[in-house]
Amino acid sequence: MAEPASNEFDLGRTPLASAHARGVVERLQSSRESATFALVGDWGSGKTWLLEALLRDLKESPDWAATRCTVVPFNPWYYADEKALFAGFASLLVQQTLGQRVRRTRLAKLLMLVGPSAKFGPVDLTAVAKQAGTALGVTTPSEIRDAISNGLATSERQLLIVMDDLDRLNPDELLILFKLIRLVGDVPGLHYLLAYDEDTLHHLLKQTAIAADSTERARRYLEKIVERRWEVPPLTDTQLDEILFGKMSLSEGDRNDPGVGYRLESLIRAAVTTPRAVARYVDIANAIPDRVRDELHQRDLHLTLFLRVAAPPLWKALIDERQFLVGGGPYLIDTDRKDRAEAVMARFRSVTRDLAFGQELLDLVVDSFPSLANALDPRSSRSEEAPRIGHRDFVDHYLWLDLPPGAVSEAEVVSALQRLPDEAAEGEVRHLLVAAPRLT
Repeated sequence: MAEPASNEFDLGRTPLASAHARGVVERLQSSRESATFALVGDWGSGKTWLLEALLRDLKESPDWAATRCTVVPFNPWYYADEKALFAGFASLLVQQTLGQRVRRTRLAKLLMLVGPSAKFGPVDLTAVAKQAGTALGVTTPSEIRDAISNGLATSERQLLIVMDDLDRLNPDELLILFKLIRLVGDVPGLHYLLAYDEDTLHHLLKQTAIAADSTERARRYLEKIVERRWEVPPLTDTQLDEILFGKMSLSEGDRNDPGVGYRLESLIRAAVTTPRAVARYVDIANAIPDRVRDELHQRDLHLTLFLRVAAPPLWKALIDERQFLVGGGPYLIDTDRKDRAEAVMARFRSVTRDLAFGQELLDLVVDSFPSLANALDPRSSRSEEAPRIGHRDFVDHYLWLDLPPGAVSEAEVVSALQRLPDEAAEGEVRHLLVAAPRLT
């Protein structure tokens, strides 16, 4: 799912994009020495949105033209393997830095000689040189830097190569990319703007000889490459309040457990924290018709939204087991019901074992389905209440997030009742009372 791009989800970050853009412009104006900028944040945190906003601000800056810098996007994860990645990056450098065909051909040959298997230190090219011709006279990658540097200096241009989603690469591809950046990293006029999930990059680099299974070595390796690092800020509690709970309040009490709303809210705040997750949550909430939102229990609606967004496997298992959860299905004696309930809970635990909040979520599920709670503990005597999700007449409303087939809105029933004693409304009222379980 793409990160939200609408103004609704700029989340107050537009000034950040402008500030970062000013930082890039000022750096490129002050020196042609190569610079690498990094925008880091978790998956779904809004990196791509912030990156695109930053690039728009760059182009709209009155000082951008003076830098004589061209923005060049490069998508490293488009390539099938590290060899294709190397070829794609080399091609980009050749096309963007050299204008003369002869120099393009020469640089292309040099890049081929130090291809993805090279160590990017002093390179023994004896065998290759014999095949390619001793006229090349190549012994180190410094000639590549010189060729690129001369091309940029002659044109008086600068390049800003933009790479997003570096965390999609595998360890070998990532290492090749960073070696390429370091290979030409000291070329004046050649700059990089990278975007990635930093924890994922550390994990990937740990799998290479560079870091040797050390997160600290991976971190230090990145620090050598990145000159300026910007973090994507997290959502604030105020933003979560306004976005997540604006249409559906969690203030509605629960007679059996007054703290259940607070417990659910705590889970939502802990798990629905990125713009991507928030967008999914809000998209589902916005699709709920008012006639349903106003008649169902707000806490249970939030629970179903949370399960859909943060724990899809548990939501699917809950749908599969819904008949038992609301006390339906074949008659079972207490011991058999307890065995069945424990089997259901075992399934639920199996699909939540990787969630940090798995047990808290399972506790909420048990609290939401009195029939399940009673089966697990025969001493419990909780009853299902309309219009809660644990009531057999209403569970489908929460699965559909709309009126399921054969159901009608309570508002329709009330409207018909208010027209009584109009004789013509009596038949309609009888029909609606049958279809509206809460009023029967």
